[in-house]
Amino acid sequence: MTFINILSSKIKSRTGGGILNLITSSCFVLTIIHSYFRRCDELVIGCSICLMTSCLYHGSRTIVIFHEEQKEKEREKEKGKETKPYYLQVCIYTLPFFRLVDMIFCQFCIIYFSYQCASFNWLYIGTIMAAFYLFVMYYVFEKSNRKLDGDLWHCTLHIIANLGISCLIESCLDLPLCMISNK
Repeated sequence: MTFINILSSKIKSRTGGGILNLITSSCFVLTIIHSYFRRCDELVIGCSICLMTSCLYHGSRTIVIFHEEQKEKEREKEKGKETKPYYLQVCIYTLPFFRLVDMIFCQFCIIYFSYQCASFNWLYIGTIMAAFYLFVMYYVFEKSNRKLDGDLWHCTLHIIANLGISCLIESCLDLPLCMISNK
């Protein structure tokens, strides 16, 4: 058993599946605050959109995972008629939509802000490296059919994305456009 498998099993046993992704999605609050105090109004909006879509998707997914774990425990106790509560049905049916919206908006924000704030200094290179990590790791997840532990690795996507956004905010301050708006 590898270190990642042991760590993942400990996390899952304590938090119930996908809640770790929901928790790391809240890291976008930090980049919202960072961009607000650096007066990058467009990035505040972009980070807010990423926070909302990520929380919608991962929150719905966490509800479904948590309910599935509870259902398995109940099945072991009794073999009866299974009924799904209304909130679970809503989460199950909206989950693919929320995933699609999250992917579209986050990828749009990555491309748009990387283009708008291009400054080619060492912080911007950090942003490009973070975006490269995001695309490569997401490609690995899709090609592996989730054989790897997706919850744990997906959390790194949220953390690296926020580090990349912070680098982008700081690299943007050198641009003449940002200098005018910060005065």
